[in-house]
Amino acid sequence: MCYSLSPLNREMAQPRLWVDHPLQDTYRSMISRCYHKGNQSFHKYGGRGITVCERWRKSRLNGGKTSEGFKNFIEDMGPKPGANYSLERIDNNGNYTPENCKWATRKEQALNRNPYKNTELRGEKHHQNKLTEENVIEIKKALRNPRRGLVTELAKKFGVDRRNIYAIKKGESWNWLDVPEDHST
Repeated sequence: MCYSLSPLNREMAQPRLWVDHPLQDTYRSMISRCYHKGNQSFHKYGGRGITVCERWRKSRLNGGKTSEGFKNFIEDMGPKPGANYSLERIDNNGNYTPENCKWATRKEQALNRNPYKNTELRGEKHHQNKLTEENVIEIKKALRNPRRGLVTELAKKFGVDRRNIYAIKKGESWNWLDVPEDHST
């Protein structure tokens, strides 16, 4: 929707760029998760005390259509590097601040989720459940042909709880890792 402004009003109006900016949804979602109890994710953010820094929450200007805080958010974060990136807090227990936020892919975000923070194991980065991408690919391939006792067998083989295998099976964990079809047989 485009509004026409007289030359005098054009000089005084805030640029429409901010209203239709591609990061507007990202910004609104961040604010909603932290401050609106009706948001389905509030318990994971605002309910845990996660807030948005004052610089990004500044008062609304121009009749509520643009926000100084939103402009600051764009200035601090810059554009998304690509369509597959989203806003991530580096420290999951930290607030939304310029120092604690970055643009990250789904894969990077999955590795940063609570309680799956990276840990060092034999000098390699792994989830606390100690599964590597190669392990999960093997598990996902095995789960394509389910049989009785397979989940327990896989859990024992990889030294994880059966719940980890069920989470992979249901797509609740490692869902960003695509496993190509094996057509070699």
